[in-house]
Amino acid sequence: MLSIKLARQSIRQNQRLYRPFIWATSATIALNFILALLADSKAVAALHRASIVISFLRYGQVILATLSLVFLLYTYRFVQKRKASELGLYQILGLRKTNLVAISFWQQVMMLAITLALGLVSGFVFSKALILLLVKLAGGSDFQLGLSLPGILIVLLVVIAAFGLLFVSDLFTILRSRALNLLSATKRGERNPKTHWLILLIGLVSLGLGYGLSLTIQTPTRHLSQILLAVMLVILATYCLFIAATTVILKVMANGRRYYQQPNRFIAVSNLLFRLRQNAVGLASIALLVTMTLVTLVTTAALYLGQQEYLRDYFPRDMVTQVSGDVDQARSKLDDLAAQNQVKISDSYSVATSFPLLAELRHGNQLMLSAAQPSTNLTNFQILTLSQYQELAGSAAPKELGATQVLVADLEHHFSNKSIELQGKTYQVKENLSQIKGLPSVETAFTPPLYIVVSDEHELQTLSQYYSQLPDVRQQHQLYYDVSGEPAHRDNFIKAVNEANFNDNGFVSANRFDMANTIKTLYGGFFFLGLFFALTFILGTGLIIYYKQVSEGRADRNQFAILQEVGLSRAEILATIKSQVGLLFTLPIIMAVSHLGFALPLIRKILLSFHLSTDAVLLKATAATVTVTVILYYLIFRQTSRAYFREATRPE
Repeated sequence: MLSIKLARQSIRQNQRLYRPFIWATSATIALNFILALLADSKAVAALHRASIVISFLRYGQVILATLSLVFLLYTYRFVQKRKASELGLYQILGLRKTNLVAISFWQQVMMLAITLALGLVSGFVFSKALILLLVKLAGGSDFQLGLSLPGILIVLLVVIAAFGLLFVSDLFTILRSRALNLLSATKRGERNPKTHWLILLIGLVSLGLGYGLSLTIQTPTRHLSQILLAVMLVILATYCLFIAATTVILKVMANGRRYYQQPNRFIAVSNLLFRLRQNAVGLASIALLVTMTLVTLVTTAALYLGQQEYLRDYFPRDMVTQVSGDVDQARSKLDDLAAQNQVKISDSYSVATSFPLLAELRHGNQLMLSAAQPSTNLTNFQILTLSQYQELAGSAAPKELGATQVLVADLEHHFSNKSIELQGKTYQVKENLSQIKGLPSVETAFTPPLYIVVSDEHELQTLSQYYSQLPDVRQQHQLYYDVSGEPAHRDNFIKAVNEANFNDNGFVSANRFDMANTIKTLYGGFFFLGLFFALTFILGTGLIIYYKQVSEGRADRNQFAILQEVGLSRAEILATIKSQVGLLFTLPIIMAVSHLGFALPLIRKILLSFHLSTDAVLLKATAATVTVTVILYYLIFRQTSRAYFREATRPE
């Protein structure tokens, strides 16, 4: 058939244009296929808390499929422009629109077949390596991976749907355009942009509001809508500033005589200024993709690297057992269980507190009984006496407290008032504590924890009865202790403690070892997905930059040919191109690092909600992520500069 022959010739003769699109689409298919294979693999099913990792991978499949669709539609626009010229030529030579539709259909079928074959084969090969990484990060030991029929079917459906959309886009272009319009599709340029002061103002205001929200949100888990608003404002500001502010910057450069009157800078700045509208949207998209890469990697890397910090803060000792009865009998029982299971208990101590009580913190210092309707200010607090606090804190504890004095320890560091209202009675806060030695300095509950130290047992009983609404309230004892011995013996001991009856209220004990396995699975899964998405964002960034450079190079070809005819050397053209591309791609990375800088306080608070309290880990993750991303960005910049140079200096 003629249409099949023309479709095949078109792809072969325009390899330079189709090849990056085919490689990028194949890589996208491979990434989607890898996630599908991992989600269905026996190795992931064998992980500790496998359901968590599988849920991550399933959510990741949905997000990655959506991103892949967006990237393909965006990058196909560059292929479509060239393709439209070719179809316009065919139409002038006598082919009808039905023939053009048939050619476009077979082109899509051929590209679908090629990219599917490349993507599925490469995806299966690389999944062998990635299963090792995922299982290693999540703390597993099984590395089995096989072909998954559901995984292949899901990827096939996504890819066929994507190519179906590309074909529909071709269909609209062919049916709605005339031959001359199609032929001149690649010749359309951009007008010299005006300075849009209103857009610049909107951008500056949006950026200020977005950054301001990021800096002022105190509890991210309670203000998700504000986080979303901040993100939307920053996205709006990025597009507005690249559209308006870059025009202002380039016009300022053009007005600077010493800078502008250099041959390479003159050509680069005037060229960018002329076609800035098209560049601005692309540059803003690049800045946002790089920002997404940085934020995703910093957050997930900090979580993964901070596991040991979390375990240290949550478990002052290897195990904690809650006891509702006689604490000495419980100690004796634990010693017997340790002897039976051949492990040794050491460094033990006990803490007496009220049972956890739920209340609502209103107006910053009024602790009220929990309201019937949902509240974002609920707190889970425990009360202990001054004598108990003195045993834990030693000489750092005050000698005495008055009847209306308390100490308050807010583990999230939000409470700084000098008074607190309990049971309708105002207490003076003698000291605000950041933590209490011997008790966990982080909590797993989503309701912020609060410790209140009162003067004596009478105050503890009175407040506990009021907030629990029970006539008789007993205290609980928490026994903290280290356990040493063979891992198998230690596991048997933990099982025996869990089966023993230490507490009438259900909770028995928690231990560092099970928690270590759980958070390694959780944070390892997060980190793996973070790496995966970062790879996707980098791929999308590189693709956008490459196609932008190629299309810009072709558009500038005539200008550079004229400049060569009037005496500009090849070396001077190369210097001009480097200057132009340098200006073009320095701005997005500066904007992305700025976004990350203002997002760091919010990321830190999000990490705190995951109970990662160390700033050192966050700073290390940030430094490493920014360094690696900037290096990758520079490599993309170098490669695309060469592509631009080849296109701009290639003879017609």
